Amino acid sequence: MARSNCTVAIITAQNLNTKPGTKVDHQNVGKNFDLHHETCNPDKGSLNFVQMTSNLAIWLLPVNNVYGDWPASGEIDIVESRGNLDYKDWQGISLGVDHMGSTLHWGPFYPFNMYHLTTGLKHAPTGEDWATTFHKYVVEWTSTDMRFFVDDALVVKIDPGPKGFYEFGGFAEEIPNTHNPWENSPNKMAPWDQDFHLIMNVAVGGTGGYFHDSITNQPYPKPWNDSSSTAVKDFWEAKDLWYPTWNPTKNNGEDAAMQVDYVRVWADGTYTPTTSL
Repeated sequence: MARSNCTVAIITAQNLNTKPGTKVDHQNVGKNFDLHHETCNPDKGSLNFVQMTSNLAIWLLPVNNVYGDWPASGEIDIVESRGNLDYKDWQGISLGVDHMGSTLHWGPFYPFNMYHLTTGLKHAPTGEDWATTFHKYVVEWTSTDMRFFVDDALVVKIDPGPKGFYEFGGFAEEIPNTHNPWENSPNKMAPWDQDFHLIMNVAVGGTGGYFHDSITNQPYPKPWNDSSSTAVKDFWEAKDLWYPTWNPTKNNGEDAAMQVDYVRVWADGTYTPTTSL
């Protein structure tokens, strides 16, 4: 049965300027916008694009875990970006405020999460970043693929192929005899054929590897170790280093705030990015 494209939701927010190790993760939920059948389910012909301007993280989780616990029911990260001003890997490549990523998280069960197959990364133009001015982030969500954009430039297109994400992830070879949670869905885009809700939030730190221990942060090193049993305590005890960089007394603390300009939803086919696909 033919299925129409999803609709477009757009959020525009000014990127955060929260410098030292700021990240959104799925334990720290901020503001939620529930987009139900009319706006977020491709089978209902409603969610085509999510467009937004913001820093750190704008993402979606399923309204119901139809296919099982995370990551079996999926996660859509429209944008994640660290707030660090000087944050580089061992090759000197910046992974801080001028770097962003768009990702799908998925797998039959934790810890099997094949996000590395469905991730796109992008640096801001030389001398610019994602934190100083407003930027536009978009996901075009259809019954055949997902496409992520920043300022109308394509970040990544994700198409699992005709047999869906189980085969795309190579799970039959990776973990033989494992149940395919999406096998009863007629849609190749499962688990992204269900209702999702939109989340925008700010968080700091984390021990899941997003702030890897091998990365160099200036002017001081990362104040915790991912394997430490006291990581949260270690982070807090270093607050005299990182808290002043949030400029809490400047502009009523707005330097460390997510500033949202707008959220918009388009009907099928009524929004077109300016750059070629």
